Amino acid sequence: MIEAVVRGNLLSNPTQRMVPTKKGDLKITEVVMMNAILRKDGDVLVEDTEKSHPVQITFWNEKQGDEIMAVFRSGMHVQASLENAYVSNWVPNDVQAAKGSKPTLDLRGDGVVLALLPRRVESVQMRARKNTGVNADVPATGTHD
Repeated sequence: MIEAVVRGNLLSNPTQRMVPTKKGDLKITEVVMMNAILRKDGDVLVEDTEKSHPVQITFWNEKQGDEIMAVFRSGMHVQASLENAYVSNWVPNDVQAAKGSKPTLDLRGDGVVLALLPRRVESVQMRARKNTGVNADVPATGTHD
């Protein structure tokens, strides 16, 4: 088993489907991302197109999959971290290839985490926290518009 970290952009929105297991049908979530392998070209980092390739990651935890479906969208810059992972090389059959499917590496493992990585933060907007605790009648501190 290996530990893997993959960074890149989601190539499409996450998808969910039902798969049969020994314990009954299970809803899995799949994301496909282009890993970002960079190389130096002079003083600039550029994508190494020979080493970059699509990676499919399958999430077998239904609750985690539902959270991924609610948050992540195509084009987002993400990092996937997998523990006890194994890699399989998926090659499309003739029908899938005719539809445009390309070979991918499929990562599966335990402890899979998908995190959003900001590219650039242009502004941070803060709002007052709603006070619902013991001192709910005490106004929040700070300045407000």
